[in-house]
Amino acid sequence: MLRAVAESSLRWNYSLEEILGLILVAAVVGAYSLMFAMTRQPRRGWVLAACVSFTLMAAMISASPPQSRVAGAKIAEAGM
Repeated sequence: MLRAVAESSLRWNYSLEEILGLILVAAVVGAYSLMFAMTRQPRRGWVLAACVSFTLMAAMISASPPQSRVAGAKIAEAGM
């Protein structure tokens, strides 16, 4: 469902290779947030930040189109 919404309304045509840096940043922020949740106060805030970060990472991965569709779009652009 997220992929359909991203493709139709948001024009999300970024492949996984193109957004790999953003996904890596979200993973690092989530990992640090979990580490801080175990060692610092307020724990609830750090856990919430980790959940938001991992959810954002998962949403970007699921919204990215499959490789076959990306290749087809590039071929169509080259033909125009």
